[in-house]
Amino acid sequence: MALATYNGFPGKMRDRSTKAQEEFWDANPDYPRPEKLGCMVCLQPDGLIQGHLEDYSQVQVYMPLCVTCHMMLHMRWQGGPLWEEYKLAVRHGFRGQAKANLNGIFVYLRAHYPKDLRTDKFYVNDFRPATCLDFLSPIKFHHPNAPEYQGECP
Repeated sequence: MALATYNGFPGKMRDRSTKAQEEFWDANPDYPRPEKLGCMVCLQPDGLIQGHLEDYSQVQVYMPLCVTCHMMLHMRWQGGPLWEEYKLAVRHGFRGQAKANLNGIFVYLRAHYPKDLRTDKFYVNDFRPATCLDFLSPIKFHHPNAPEYQGECP
């Protein structure tokens, strides 16, 4: 399945960057892989942890995210109220369920959230005034390092 354009980076470039990221980690064993760091948003230590890129031209600059936080982040433009509720829940200690893979993740997220955001058993972290999710653009944009950037957002 081809990746969609994200922040102005075409799917093919995103796919190449993901491969380059793996090559970077293989060539630099002292550089931490995301699975060794755990999710920097909800602090989930288990399950699939991925290196999220906002800028696909900088593969070494990534956010380690559990698959739940990663997919919620990518869905932020589709479900504004859910995105805002998810950020609030994480600030208040919410930790998503550990998922081992991406199989059916969108169906899973739509079935479990926002219902799980109101379940006390998932609030295992201490309150934080902000997470890195709060600093991401809530609207689609064209990253300055994306191809064919002309100095203005389309």
